[in-house]
Amino acid sequence: MDPENLKIRLYRALSGLTQEKFCEKIEMDAGTYAGIELGLTRPGPDKLERAARVIGAGPDFGDEVLELLDLRRRKRLRVGQGIDDLAEKFAETARAHFLRTYERLLTLQPPDPKPNDEDRRQAREQLPRLAALTPSQRAAVVKLGDGEYHAWALAIEAREAALSAGNPEEANRMAGLAVEFSGMV
Repeated sequence: MDPENLKIRLYRALSGLTQEKFCEKIEMDAGTYAGIELGLTRPGPDKLERAARVIGAGPDFGDEVLELLDLRRRKRLRVGQGIDDLAEKFAETARAHFLRTYERLLTLQPPDPKPNDEDRRQAREQLPRLAALTPSQRAAVVKLGDGEYHAWALAIEAREAALSAGNPEEANRMAGLAVEFSGMV
């Protein structure tokens, strides 16, 4: 079956709609659409674009999914861990960082004054700049910052950044920063 046919079938499957409802959304005759799903005819680019929009995807989404599927089907040529094993290791490391941060934050005496909304806003702004430094540079900047840096607020914001990170590496990096800042409180 042609990639275009696979993509439109993928979009319908992800939409959760029946063929009839999906056809209404992409403004296509149900008989024509049935021929596309059977691989008898190919959808035009405009229909593929409409189908992608039904699920809120961009025009390259289908190509990316098909490429990933192709990669998963290929025979491995090298010895090594699979993606699931690597993702599990990242998850374990991030979880350990989260637990250490959580335990450390719970046992620390709250600083005077406690971080307020302004401290946290400022910490959110400072976090990317501090993340680019080495651990010893960060420690020096926070300790010598003459009250400009609030370690407690930085630890909280780094934890929040880790929880909302888009990939495991970033989550792990931010979780490590949260542990580091909590040690400065």
